[in-house]
Amino acid sequence: MGNNPDDTLSALKSDVSKWRSTQHNELEKLRLSDRYRKEFVANVTHELKTPIFTIQGYIHSLLDGAINDHEVNMIFLEKAAKNVERMSSLLADLEIITQLETGVLKFEMEVF
Repeated sequence: MGNNPDDTLSALKSDVSKWRSTQHNELEKLRLSDRYRKEFVANVTHELKTPIFTIQGYIHSLLDGAINDHEVNMIFLEKAAKNVERMSSLLADLEIITQLETGVLKFEMEVF
């Protein structure tokens, strides 16, 4: 007794349909992941640009003569230092995200 060609064709169509559906779902997940990654990079870029431009403005002002005004130069240096801390915090967050993505760091659930 051989296999019925209609049953074989029907099984093949079913398998191809399941494969197609799985591939479509995987492709949609990849597209969504890519969109989130692009948005994330754009947000990080914006968050880093702000303190960099602020620091740059303070440094250029100091170089253009504000360094000679003790009150102004201290204010600018303090604000620049705060922005450096902001950038350090952002970079530390990025490092943690990278460690979570690569599996180096794992979440540990705790009840509190």
